[in-house]
Order: sequence, then structure tokens, then C-alpha cells
Amino acid sequence: MIYNMEQSCKIGDATFDYILSAKTRHSRNEPGGKLTITLPTKELKKHNVKPFDEVTWSAGYAETGLNTEFFGFVKEVTPGEKESTIEVRDAFWLCSRHRVRVNYLDIIRMWDELIEPLIPGGYGLSWDVRLATVQLYRFRNIYNKTGTFVLWVLKTSRNLDLRWDGKVLVIQPAFDARTLEGDLPEFKFGYNIVEDKLKLKAGKKLQIKVRGEDQSYMDRRGSGTFGRVIEGVYPARCPDCEELIVDVDSVSSTSDAVDQAKAIHTEKAGWGFTGSFIALGAPSARVADSIQITDPDNPERTIKTYVDTIEKNYDYQSATFRQEIWPGAFMEEPRA
Repeated sequence: MIYNMEQSCKIGDATFDYILSAKTRHSRNEPGGKLTITLPTKELKKHNVKPFDEVTWSAGYAETGLNTEFFGFVKEVTPGEKESTIEVRDAFWLCSRHRVRVNYLDIIRMWDELIEPLIPGGYGLSWDVRLATVQLYRFRNIYNKTGTFVLWVLKTSRNLDLRWDGKVLVIQPAFDARTLEGDLPEFKFGYNIVEDKLKLKAGKKLQIKVRGEDQSYMDRRGSGTFGRVIEGVYPARCPDCEELIVDVDSVSSTSDAVDQAKAIHTEKAGWGFTGSFIALGAPSARVADSIQITDPDNPERTIKTYVDTIEKNYDYQSATFRQEIWPGAFMEEPRA
């Protein structure tokens, strides 16, 4: 089947119907997404593009429709004789330009202190109700740290995934089983996967023990004594397993520690892929979300997994729109 590429690029008040290329990158292990736009210099000269201009880039096919692939802000404009490039970053970049002046944050106050002062109106927050009590205390001193640092502490200390979906900051537990619900973007060998660089990685016997301070012993200003140490183990019984102890900043209960241990186990010990695959630009996948990979000839490679890193490449001159996806651990055991 032949698909007809389409794209839409809006920078500030200007709309660019024609660009030479666009490349994006998002990763669970990198704070913030990147977009590089290349366009003819004569097109750039028609408009006054400047740093901090709002950027919305959408792409897809006439047959499947457009998806918003990147929303962010102009970081740098580099004019050339014939071609010019525009470097764009998502809202994490704005957060890196702001320093936090408090030592205590929970998710709601984080929004008030960190997000709302930095970016224009019309933004939102999507977060799991179970994260309502997540707090960052003095023992991970956040005073005078950049907003990006604070968000990254939140991510790494609580094993969360953070990303911007357009104007919405999404905060969700890593490897959340609820992301498996509904119709997942499906990538199928021999259909929309055009290049296969994947290798199957078998799971291993590993028991994760998570240890952290009981944050209920701390007051809202981060003062007071440290609480008792809470531990959580996953799997609960595994006599032949190697043990890996992971110290985290804080836990709210034993069940919270077990949930964190389970998520770490999924990534460290679960079945998965190494390498990447290249697919058509549709269906559109997003970092940290679950996808379905289907291999009609190999049941072991027919699996639900999540997107660890994703790069998208829209090239007008070669008439190609591709996404390269590095899958993470499997969200379920492979079939024999």
C-alpha cells in the first residue's frame, strides 16, 4: 500500500506548509524531547522566527490523518545559505531555566511552584491519584536546583515516567499495567515494520528488595527525624534468585515498596528486546507507552512491550516518514 505523507508545522503565528525534514527524539532516560526542523532559508526569511516561539509539529499520512508529534519552544535558529535549521525543545527545557526556591514539594505544589510560572496558560497535568502523597524532602535538597533537576529526582526516586503530551505533563508509574488496556499501536513484521534490528533477551531469576524511609515521619517543611526503614520484595519467594537491593528516597507503605520493586523487576529481570526496529510513521507511538509487536512467524516475538526510546524522521526529499523504536521489557511473558 502506498501512503501519501503529510505534515503541519506551526511556529509562533507562522505556518510552514513546506519543510525539508523534521527529526524528533524522546527517551525515558533523557530529560526532555528534541525536535530539529530543516527548511529552505527563503521560507524562513518570510517569517520572524525567534527563540521561545511556540512550536507544534504534526505528521502522518493522508490515509491515516495527522498526529501531533512534538509540541515545544524554539531554542535556536541557525540560518544557512540555502537551508536553515530550527532547534526545538519541549517544556522541560523551560523548566531547566528556573530554580526552585523551596525545600518541600508534592505534585500539586510542584505544579504551582514550578510549572505555572514558566509556561503560558492552557497547560494541564495528568497524574495517577496514587501519587498524591509523593513528596520531595530536604534529604534530597532541591532548594535552588533547576526545575528539570527536581522533575528528574521525582522520576528516578519514585520510578515514574514523565513526558509532555502536547500541553499536558503526564506523570505515571513506570510499567503500569493499565497502559495495556484498550487498543495498542500495533507494529507487525512484513506489514508496517520495514527494518528489524531486534534481538530477544531472556528473563533472569532476580529478586528485588526496595528499601526506603517512611516519609510519613516527615513534616511538610522536611524537618524532623527520619522514619523507620520500610522494605518491599518482589517476587516474594524465589529461593534460587539472585538478590538486588535498591535504596530509594522514600516509601509510603510496604505495598508501595513492593510496587516499586515489581516495576524495577520488570525492567531489570523481565524478558525483552535489545536493539530497535524501524516502522512506518503510523500508527504513532509515544515514549513510555505500551505497544503491540506482532511476528506471524515467531510467537516468542509477538508481545506487548513499552517504548523506551523513539526517534521519528520525516524527510520530504526521500518521501519517507519513519519511526525507530527501542522497546523495553515485555509487559507479559512471551508465548512459546
